Amino acid sequence: MNEELNEILRFYEEEKQGLEDIIKSYIKEFEYKAAYFHSKRLKKVSQKIQLLKNLSNPYSDKIESLQRMREMYNIVNPILKDNTEYSNYLANQKNNIDIQIENLINQNKGERLDGQEFDDLIFSLVEDRLQNFRFYLNKESNLFLDFKKNNNSLVISIPNYNSLKEDHILRKSSIRLLKGIGMKKDKIEKKLILNFPLYNFKNSIEIKTLTSRIIYDGFGYHNLKNPSIILIIE
Repeated sequence: MNEELNEILRFYEEEKQGLEDIIKSYIKEFEYKAAYFHSKRLKKVSQKIQLLKNLSNPYSDKIESLQRMREMYNIVNPILKDNTEYSNYLANQKNNIDIQIENLINQNKGERLDGQEFDDLIFSLVEDRLQNFRFYLNKESNLFLDFKKNNNSLVISIPNYNSLKEDHILRKSSIRLLKGIGMKKDKIEKKLILNFPLYNFKNSIEIKTLTSRIIYDGFGYHNLKNPSIILIIE
């Protein structure tokens, strides 16, 4: 699923670059009102980019903080540049930061659900080798997406609708966005449901993209915790 997130991320990063260029040009021409208007959009795009980065890698904030810290150690005091002890100190600090960054990257690789694993689960459902599975976004809050096959459709649902609303995990604005994707409320089972037709199913690309949209549009990063825990129901 990360490849779909990266594709969306690239789109927003291009928009961010475009907005930054526009704002600079407006400031240059003393069009401050127009610059302010676009700066509000830039703020929203930047927030979306950070959310996508965190979805792709929950440790991205910490990694970026460490990278900024490492850059600071590249700024050498001219007076001390020939001081061997000072140079060794800088080298040691940068090496420690590199190790921390590498550990966080490797930790994320071990925790996340990779594209192939998700593919295998989807194909197992489609081919009736699996009854259903749950993709947990936050196990402590019992927040998860439920996947199962129903006749010629793949059903993706968000259970515990009422409790998620009461806990402010599922907000009105998020519900509107999810309904815009195609999810509908099942008042009897108290959950949001989306039916994905399988008549012309060839691969899981559309399903993975749809799942990314549900996670991204439905829940802020602060509600997610280790979004990769899978419970398989045979």
